[in-house]
Amino acid sequence: MEFLCLILFLSVAASWFFANEYDILFGVYTPTCAMTRRCFNSVVFICLLSALWKSRRCDVTESVQACLPGALEARTIIVIILSSMIVLMVLKSFRIRGSAIYAVLGALGACSVISGGEYDPQWSLLLSFIAAPLMTFVLSSAIRAFFRAVFSKVKVHLITMSYYMRLAVIFSIVLTVYALGLNWGGLLFGVSSMIADEKTILAAVLVVCIVMLLSLRIDKGQNDEPYGPFADFSIYAVVSVGLSVAVVMMFFSFRSATSLIGLAPVPLSVSSLVIAAIAGAETAQKTRLVGNLGYVKESVAFIAVPFCSFVLTY
Repeated sequence: MEFLCLILFLSVAASWFFANEYDILFGVYTPTCAMTRRCFNSVVFICLLSALWKSRRCDVTESVQACLPGALEARTIIVIILSSMIVLMVLKSFRIRGSAIYAVLGALGACSVISGGEYDPQWSLLLSFIAAPLMTFVLSSAIRAFFRAVFSKVKVHLITMSYYMRLAVIFSIVLTVYALGLNWGGLLFGVSSMIADEKTILAAVLVVCIVMLLSLRIDKGQNDEPYGPFADFSIYAVVSVGLSVAVVMMFFSFRSATSLIGLAPVPLSVSSLVIAAIAGAETAQKTRLVGNLGYVKESVAFIAVPFCSFVLTY
């Protein structure tokens, strides 16, 4: 029963990501055509699996485990999955795309309250969730301003510039995939360790990976033509957004980095970081890339998803 619940939990999390958040994270790279579709899929598969393997004992896993009261029963896992998916689907019906990360964390918070009897908020974790989008905004704005300052003064041939920016995009893709696996893997393994032992977890991860490869098209967001708001991005905005999101996710995956500013490693929402990075790029280049409605929806999702998931689970 534990093994089936574990597979169900991992499958639901992976399915939601590929169906709703994959395009947000990697859609920014589509207009660049820096990599072929087959090469891109290979990079995603290899880097993601290697990062997931390393995340078994990463600092994010320890932070998630510290918030949980103990072992999770099968019925508790079912409640967490149902509550999270109900909240996400209801918000999606209003065209608000929430993050499965925050939904699961809200549900786990309710389980911790019920098991412990009293609520002991982890302020370092809460501050990390707030600080991460702010850091992404600042970093994206700084990178975009740097590109603006350098290329306005330095005369570089267009072909040479395209070559170096393509290398920057490829580096951003690799770093983004690895940071995603390390950060999200911390949550998945943190929760999974409360359900079963390590051998069972690894077997479940292998089964889920095989199912995902057979049933899901990992190249869903890799269309031949640019689409959505990312179609209007300049190459500088692409690198600014992608690189800032990857660096922030990597930063909040290691305690040695977050402890420098008194925060804790936490799993982060992909959509909130991307929107914050786009806002930073907009500020630096003084042009609009996303409408006000997009920022309103993301703000609502940032607050409503964990809160509603907490209440429904409780």
